[in-house]
Amino acid sequence: MNIVCLPVEKSVHRAWLRKPVAREAFDLFRKGLKRLFDRIDRGESEEHLKRIVADFLTEVWYRDVGEINTKERADLVIHAGRSSRDPVAVIIETKHPANAAEMISAARPNAKALHELILYYLRERTTGNLGLTRLIACE
Repeated sequence: MNIVCLPVEKSVHRAWLRKPVAREAFDLFRKGLKRLFDRIDRGESEEHLKRIVADFLTEVWYRDVGEINTKERADLVIHAGRSSRDPVAVIIETKHPANAAEMISAARPNAKALHELILYYLRERTTGNLGLTRLIACE
């Protein structure tokens, strides 16, 4: 299996690259990203990092759109609606930055983070959730 790491410009659909971004949305994203990086403490646990990522996503994009929380063993999920009873649309697997051995990389794709994402994806599919659109691994 060959892993190809694409730059953002090649991984995003061209139609989205042509869509203009409002200045207010860009400023909100920039402030949220700065706050996210300011809150990261590498000495803290992975659970602490999950909360920071969830807060960032809520502040920047999902405040009135989707529920962000944990589900069973999955680190974070974004539901398709405002309730945790709505189907899961995105699964996010977080790893501590000091725990590089469990994180996916181009040189080492067969890592625990990938295994967990596949497991959570298959669990959602077997319960009939066909609306799952994204799997994200982050550290």
